[in-house]
Amino acid sequence: MTTLERMAFPSKCRMWVYFCISTVGFSVWFIGKAMGFFPSTRGLRQGDPLSPLLFIWVMEILSRLIIKANEVEFLEGTHINSSHLEDVLISHFLFVNDTLIFCKPYLSCILVFFEVMSGLIVKCYHSHW
Repeated sequence: MTTLERMAFPSKCRMWVYFCISTVGFSVWFIGKAMGFFPSTRGLRQGDPLSPLLFIWVMEILSRLIIKANEVEFLEGTHINSSHLEDVLISHFLFVNDTLIFCKPYLSCILVFFEVMSGLIVKCYHSHW
């Protein structure tokens, strides 16, 4: 919830999000009957309409981590230049549910940190251009 506070979300909105992710419960159906509820330890219900919004917030956190890592020269993106344009540094692209990061191989520290913070599983594919 601290992240949403730092992103200037109103306290009412933060309380709604917290309520949605902390009151998840499940029930087992057996021969057409619900057999009681049990609480979830984390996460949302499958198909929860809040999921895409939370995913965007989490990706925003990853994006800010990458930008900060570039600023302190922990990472180095790809420089693109042409005779007509100023040199541009591209460090990452965020797509619907994929992220493309341009960097040297020592990105794993940031990804492990992000994985621990978000609970998402990070898969790395290395390409040597």
